[in-house]
Amino acid sequence: KSTAGDLTIHPNAAALRSLYKQLLQWGKANGMPRQKNQTPWEYMQMLKSGMGKSDLYLEEITGHYMQVRYGAIIPSENILTTLEDKWHILKKRNLKNSKNNKKWGL
Repeated sequence: KSTAGDLTIHPNAAALRSLYKQLLQWGKANGMPRQKNQTPWEYMQMLKSGMGKSDLYLEEITGHYMQVRYGAIIPSENILTTLEDKWHILKKRNLKNSKNNKKWGL
């Protein structure tokens, strides 16, 4: 059995947290940093406002991150591989050119 304390050292949990950290860095680099008072879900909604077809990838990555972070659920290898593949597609998107950046004052 895994406990929340054990979760931080499980390789799959660590890999998903690392992937989410890359997402945060990507958002910041594209002019949409996460605010301290924003939940992961609220931040995802903000990022989605500047995206098109890849917004479902944001939902999947954020949802699985929240399961690891708050639900102590460790993703399987298959899920992790799928999320990493989706992240590689998603990170090629550039939010700086988004018309929605004006909406957010960026």
